[in-house]
Amino acid sequence: MHISKKSSTFAPKFENNYHMKRLIYIIITSVLCVMAQAQESRLELFNQVYNADSLAPAKSLLDEWASTGDKDGDYYACQFNYYLNQGMKSGIQMSKELPLYAQGEKALTLTDTVTGGIAGYVYQGYSIVDSALLNTAYDWIKRGINACPNRLDLYLGLTTSYLYCDQTDPMILVLEQVMRQETKNKKKWLWLENEQLADTVDMVYMRIQEDFARFLDAERLNEAERLTSLAIKYYPKRAEYVNNMAVICYMRNDYKQAMKYFKKALKLNPGDELIKANIEYLEDVLKNAK
Repeated sequence: MHISKKSSTFAPKFENNYHMKRLIYIIITSVLCVMAQAQESRLELFNQVYNADSLAPAKSLLDEWASTGDKDGDYYACQFNYYLNQGMKSGIQMSKELPLYAQGEKALTLTDTVTGGIAGYVYQGYSIVDSALLNTAYDWIKRGINACPNRLDLYLGLTTSYLYCDQTDPMILVLEQVMRQETKNKKKWLWLENEQLADTVDMVYMRIQEDFARFLDAERLNEAERLTSLAIKYYPKRAEYVNNMAVICYMRNDYKQAMKYFKKALKLNPGDELIKANIEYLEDVLKNAK
């Protein structure tokens, strides 16, 4: 994150952002068609019947799958999808304020023809239609996480569904669970079809930064601080997270504390040009404030 000289907005920069967008919506949009080759016929059949008018065939197939005892991460993801997409619906929505999940996403801005100000937004929205079914979906994916603790897609599917419901407390708790697990498995994460993610694919970092940026855009600094504090706890040598804490302090006009964190971040990564730019800009702010 860097300080904009035109405003107090901090613009995130993400590598592989296209892959991140696919990642955070992977459960909602149904990824069954790209799962394990060993179970391809079963999953393809499920995908076909799941998109049919009646969900009865999909439920029968899931019951048959359960009877085989082959309950891997893909099985729990299917169960999650089955109940989630009955408990939550998506569609075009309009409101005066953007919800948290729409922060940073493409939205149509509506202009007040009289004042010229922003009258509202039109965006792809999500709403709960059956809380009982939604809770059942949560139960299934939590069971999957317990059974397959290194399946990163399950954690991120759960955090995304919490995001769509604006349930930030459980979302942050799951992200902490991810951080804790990553310190145990040393980034040996599994993905769909139990494929191992390459160590160079830092999905956890990208997700933390994505949600941090959402909190900042929504000016929800307490939640941004909670997430950042956890990130610093589990990754004390990551300069990016220390820089994030400096950003939070800056936005609270606590410039002294912001400078403290910026300098700490620079000490962790002396070659980071964004951190250097942040320090230079904040020094100018402090000089002008005198």
